[in-house]
Amino acid sequence: VSFAEACETLQDKFSSRKQTWLSWGQYDRKMFESQCRETCVDYPFSKDHINLKNVFAVTNGLRKETNLPGALDYLNMPFQGTLHVGKDDAFNIALIFIDMMKKVRGTNGK
Repeated sequence: VSFAEACETLQDKFSSRKQTWLSWGQYDRKMFESQCRETCVDYPFSKDHINLKNVFAVTNGLRKETNLPGALDYLNMPFQGTLHVGKDDAFNIALIFIDMMKKVRGTNGK
């Protein structure tokens, strides 16, 4: 699908303007904003954004932020898919987020 169609799907199917969204660093947020401006497409997300790269570093007591493969390695998880392919990056970011939420809840996946 085109970029415009993808943005429309995010809004229509997932109510993306009403949700807090997260990405691995600020790069993705800035790129979405830029591409929307350049293609005259409505920005599909709310202003509520979480930089999970930063939150991961802080919650794990790391001295500096790490890249996505480094975070997965830290968690002993393999990267699934191809790095820098949007859907694969999003899937792996979701795995990290789920792991973090399990730790917050103290559930170990149950």
